[in-house]
Parts: sequence; structure tokens; C-alpha cells
Amino acid sequence: MKINTVFFLITIVVVSCNKNIEVLDENKKIKNSMLNKSFELFFFEYQKNMGGKIDSIEEMVSSYEKILYGNVYLENHLKDKVFVSMEEIREYYINNKFEFVRKNDELLVLHFTTENVGEAKKVGLDLSKKNGDVKLKTMKDYNIIYSKLKKGDLPTTLDNIVFSSFSTDRVIGPIKTDFGYHVVVVVDYLKKGGYLGLDEVYDQISQNIYNYKRVGLLKTLIDSLSMEYKND
Repeated sequence: MKINTVFFLITIVVVSCNKNIEVLDENKKIKNSMLNKSFELFFFEYQKNMGGKIDSIEEMVSSYEKILYGNVYLENHLKDKVFVSMEEIREYYINNKFEFVRKNDELLVLHFTTENVGEAKKVGLDLSKKNGDVKLKTMKDYNIIYSKLKKGDLPTTLDNIVFSSFSTDRVIGPIKTDFGYHVVVVVDYLKKGGYLGLDEVYDQISQNIYNYKRVGLLKTLIDSLSMEYKND
């Protein structure tokens, strides 16, 4: 492996580990010096359980290699130990709901784009019908999904028309822009200051809980290995 590649991999490992450790303010107390020491402890575990015997660490293994091998052990150790349940996500959402306030007015829409004006007219007509089966078939046939938009997300001309009114059940288009013909159906108005739905913040909450649990396991592991290798 070329030295540039080694340094590139090292950078990725160090940045990734720092990111996971510094998710919450209380976790920032883990200093870089402690992190470096922890990787040496992880390396000892790698040496004992995964990497075989090495006669002279100082002569045969560089500090960068310790970080790499230590990270191999760390990821292997934590791999199946962190699990986030749906119940935990719901509880977090309920207990911290005031964190999830919508910062901008948004619209829930169906948005279709094509280069063919005839196709755009057909889609617009089908989506405007009161027949739910026709709407669902059109959405499926043209791969149209629900999405959320805030002011400025669309090309300027279309953006101004879509956000000219917050009335729902509007079918707008076809409107021609540099990106083709657009058909937009305004499904719902999501007002600034309202609460974000759980579906909107699910990934964020899951990652927060995951990182919190991971840091807790990391602290426990470092304490345990510090005792085991305190004389090394």
C-alpha cells in the first residue's frame, strides 16, 4: 500500500472516530490524548484476539498502524452491541418535541417533471381527478412521490407560482422551465412553528441515540482496558 493511501485511510479513521465521539456536548470531554491512548489499548486487544503475537511493538508497528488495527478491534467489538428500538425513538421524540419545530413554511407536494408537454398535461389531468385509484395509478406509473418544499427549492418562476398561495389540493402546471415541464400538486401546507412529524426526524433521532449509546460503550471499554493494560 502506498504511503499516501495509508495516510488517506488514517485520516478517514480519525475523522470518523472523532465525529462519533463528539456528537453530544457531554461527550466532548474525551480529549485527543485519551483517544490516542484508547487506540493503543484497542491495539493490544487486536494483538491478543485477532492479530497474533508481535515481539516488538515499538520496532514493528508504527503509531499509525496502531490506530488502524485499534480501529479494526473497536468496530468489531461494537458491531452488534448498539441497537436502537422504535420505542426508544418514540420516547425521545415525545420527551424532546420542542427541539423539532419547523423553521420555515413548507408545502407537501407531488412534483412531476418531463420534457414532453403532452405527457405533462396528461399527468396534471389525472392528478386533478377526484378518483383516488386514478391518482395512485398515475403516481405509480410515473414514479411520483410526496416531497416537502420550502420557498426557494424550485426554479424561480415555478417557485413564485407554487408559493403564491397556501391553499391545498391545487394542481399547478404544466409550467415550463429550463429543466422541463413541471406539474405540482399542493397536498398540504406545513406552517412555520409547527412540530415536525416523527417521520421527518426519525433518522436524526435514531443517529443521536446510536451515537450516545456508542460513546457510553466506548467509555466503558476504555476504562476496562486501561485497568487490564495499566502496566504495559
